[in-house]
Amino acid sequence: MLSVHQTSPLVAIREQLGRPIADGRIGSPCEWVGHVCGSHASVHRPDRSHKALQHVCRDDVRFGTGTGLGIGRTATRWARVWTAGRHSCRRQGHLLHAEWRAHDRELQDPARYVRLDRCLIRPSRRRDDAGFVAPYESTATQRLLDAGAIPLGKLNMDEFAMGSGTTYSTFGPTINPWSSDLGDRALVAGGSSGASAAAVASGCCFAALGSDTGGSVRQPAAYCGVTGLKPNYGRISRHGMIAFASSLDTPGILAKTIRDAAIVLHAIAGPDGHDSTALPDKLPSQWEPASETDATNTKQLTVGVPKEYYVKELPESILKVWDQGIEWLLQSGVRVVEASLPTTKYALPTYYILACAEASSNLSRYDGVRYGFRAELNNEAAAAAVADASNNQANALHDLYCRTRSEGFGDEVQRRILSGTFVLSAGALADYYERAVLVRQTIRDDFASTFESGIDVLLTPTTPSGPFAVHGKANPVDMFMNDIMTIPASLAGLPSVSVPAAVLDQMPLGLQLIGAPHQEHTLLHVAHLLEQRADFSRHIPLRVLTSAR
Repeated sequence: MLSVHQTSPLVAIREQLGRPIADGRIGSPCEWVGHVCGSHASVHRPDRSHKALQHVCRDDVRFGTGTGLGIGRTATRWARVWTAGRHSCRRQGHLLHAEWRAHDRELQDPARYVRLDRCLIRPSRRRDDAGFVAPYESTATQRLLDAGAIPLGKLNMDEFAMGSGTTYSTFGPTINPWSSDLGDRALVAGGSSGASAAAVASGCCFAALGSDTGGSVRQPAAYCGVTGLKPNYGRISRHGMIAFASSLDTPGILAKTIRDAAIVLHAIAGPDGHDSTALPDKLPSQWEPASETDATNTKQLTVGVPKEYYVKELPESILKVWDQGIEWLLQSGVRVVEASLPTTKYALPTYYILACAEASSNLSRYDGVRYGFRAELNNEAAAAAVADASNNQANALHDLYCRTRSEGFGDEVQRRILSGTFVLSAGALADYYERAVLVRQTIRDDFASTFESGIDVLLTPTTPSGPFAVHGKANPVDMFMNDIMTIPASLAGLPSVSVPAAVLDQMPLGLQLIGAPHQEHTLLHVAHLLEQRADFSRHIPLRVLTSAR
C-alpha cells in the first residue's frame, strides 16, 4: 500500500481515474486535482508500486501553449523540500482528511481543462479550436515534466496576455478567491495571468506558470496573496510561448512561498537552443533559505527605496504597507537607503509604445491564411473571385484578411494592434517608437547606476491599489495604470518578485523587490527575509482556501 502524506509531494488524481472522492461523488472540478495542496491528503493503491503510480499520473500528458499551467509534483523528485512544518499549505490541512483511491482507467488529457472563475472545467466550444492541444512541448513545460511535475490543466488569461484583470478573456474574468463570497461585487484576480494566481491562492495547485510582459505575474500575485516571480529576461526560454512583445515577454512563476517559486525556477531555467534570447549560463545552484543564525550576509545587503515611486496618487493603505516592509527589512538587519530612478515617470508610455509596436508585428501572422482562425467569406465575394480571377480574387483575399482579424481579435487586442501600427508608421516612427527606444535605454541606465552604487535590491509596492471590481474599470487607460509599478523592471529586463505582505479591507496587498541583472539568488534571499517577517499565511481566511471546492 502506498500512502502519500504531509512529508511527500503531491499526486494529482484526475477525473477519469475511477471512483470519486470519499463521499461518493465528484463535486467541483477542482476536486479531481486531489486537493493538490492538501497537507493530509493521501493516496492508497494496493496494486501499484510507487513508480507505477508515477507513470500512470504522467501517461500521455501534453500541455497547451497558452499561459498558465497548474503544476503538481511527483514523489520521486523534489521530495526533500516537503517536510513537516514546511508545507506551504499546512494551514488548510484540517480541511483535507478525505482518502483518495486511484484506479486503472486511462487518464484524461489535462490540457483540455481551462480555469474558469474558481474551477478547472472543460472549455466551452465557443470556437472550434477551444480545446486545442499543442503538437509540441514548450521548453518550460518539458523541463517541468522532466523534473517530475504533474500537469493539472490550462488556466484562464487575458487574450494574448493583453490585460490586467482577465476581463479580456474569451471565457470571462477570473474571480479573485478572496472575494468569492461577494457575488456581484466580486473582484478581479489580476492579469493577464490572473487564473494562475487564483489557482495557487485557492489551493488548486502547488505552483503555476504565467507570462510577465509588464507585470502580468507580479500584479495578480499581489491581488491574490501569493508569490509572483519574474526572473531575469532570458533566464527561462520563451520557446513555445505565444509572443506578445518579444523583447519584454518573460515566463514567470506563481507559488505560495519563495521557496516553492525557487524550486520551479531551478527546474525550468537555463539555456535553450530553440530560443536565441535565452541566457547562456545556468543558475549556479538551487536556492536555499539562509540559516537564521547566519546573519553575516544579511547585514551586508543594501536595499534601496526609489523616491520616484512615492507618487501623490498612492493611497494611504499602500504607503502604510510599504513603510511596514521597510521596517521589516531593518529588523532583519538589512541596510535601507534612498534610491533614485529619475526616468521612471516615463516608463508607462514607453512600455505601451514599444509593447504595442511589437504586438502589431507579432500578431500579423494571424491573417486567416498562414496561421490561426479563418473567417467565412460571404457568397458574393466568393462568387466574384471565381468569375474574375485577375481582380476580384485579390479583393476577396483582402476581405478574408479584414474579416478574420476583425472577428478573431477582441477589442483590446485590436486597440493595441492599431496603436502599434500607428507608432510604426512613417509619420510617427521618429516621434514615438524611436524616442521610446531611447527612453528605455535611459531607464536601463538608471537601474544600472543604482545597482553600481552598492544597492543590491529595490523595494516598491507591487501595485498602486488593491484589486478592483470585475466590472469596475471600463476605461482601458485606467487599466494601464495598474502596471505602473511593475513596468520599469520589465523594460530593464530585471528579475523581480511580488511578496504578499498584508491584508487591508479583507484583501491582500503585495510588495515588489527588484534585483540587479542576473542576481536571482540575492533577490530570493531578500524576498525570503520579507516573507518571514510578514508571515502572511496567518492572514489567509478560510473562505480563500475553500473557494475552489
